[in-house]
Amino acid sequence: MVHIVLFLAFFLTLLARGKYKYLQYIAFALLFVFAAIRYMYGNDYKNYMTMFDMVHRGVSLNDGEPLFELLCKVMPSFYVLIAVTSGFFVFTIYRLITKNLPTNYVWIGMFLFVYNTNLFVLNLSSIRQCIAMCVFLHAVNMAYKRKPLHYVLLVVIAAMFHKILWTMLPLYFFLTDKPVKNWQVIVILLGVATVVALADLQSLAQNVLSVFNDKNYMHYSNLGLHNSLRATILTTLFFFYILFNLRCLEGKMLVYGKLYLLSTVLGLFAYRMTMFGRLQMLFEIVSVVVLPVIMLKTRERGPIIINYKNVLLTVWECVNKFVLPWLLLVIIVLRYYSFFIAEIWEPFFHYDTIFSLL
Repeated sequence: MVHIVLFLAFFLTLLARGKYKYLQYIAFALLFVFAAIRYMYGNDYKNYMTMFDMVHRGVSLNDGEPLFELLCKVMPSFYVLIAVTSGFFVFTIYRLITKNLPTNYVWIGMFLFVYNTNLFVLNLSSIRQCIAMCVFLHAVNMAYKRKPLHYVLLVVIAAMFHKILWTMLPLYFFLTDKPVKNWQVIVILLGVATVVALADLQSLAQNVLSVFNDKNYMHYSNLGLHNSLRATILTTLFFFYILFNLRCLEGKMLVYGKLYLLSTVLGLFAYRMTMFGRLQMLFEIVSVVVLPVIMLKTRERGPIIINYKNVLLTVWECVNKFVLPWLLLVIIVLRYYSFFIAEIWEPFFHYDTIFSLL
């Protein structure tokens, strides 16, 4: 059932051209219905149901996330909460994709959204983080418009749903449309390589997390787990692709590009500690527009002219235009397959609806 719905949503956007553009609305509506009527789907569904029941019994969660607690209070039932948050999530991503991609590239955005399990499937289980992520996307728009008060207000709202968002306040100075210079690319490469190879990220992360007292993130930190070398190598491909193509982005898309670059950096840091993968999810959502736009921009450059004086440059242009985009899409499919055969994610394998309660 899960695979059928996700494929159908992707396939509908693939057909959504010209007079069939309305199919993209049906695709997102399908994802909304899938998310809104889910029952016991995902690792944390029961935990959120327990939290909701506690709030309605008058027990305070005391977790420093008052807006989530307030949201639970005003919702008449847990299933309504699921439907409302699902609507907010899917509508936010619908706007992100359709407002930033041409119609004939929406299918790539949808492909990334449904087949990268970090973006759709896992967010169904991380309700607080998902709400905070969506609010933060609106804050990013304010950062691009250079409206600091609006940005701070939205980040504060997001942090009241998930307190790890307090760490996003300084990002305002990073989220600009100023082009990244060559020397900055070199600094990023050297800095990331040094941190991944040498830094004691676990101690640093635990010191930061202790300030926010986030039990979930502290749990991931204390486990001491880290991503495999294979997973890190695959993430490196995404890192290089966005880093060396940032220069083809401009305006708001450049801001999104920088955010996605940060996401891939956190993915690399997960080689030292898996907890960084959780943080990565907050930013990775913008990949649904950043990657398609880079693919579009590289295609618009026209035919590649062979430079016999710099063969390596010509080879890179060929790889960047014809090989890397398809390779990244294949990696996403392989990760999707790996996700749905890993026992730890078994609660995502089977789908039930609230109608099963009848």
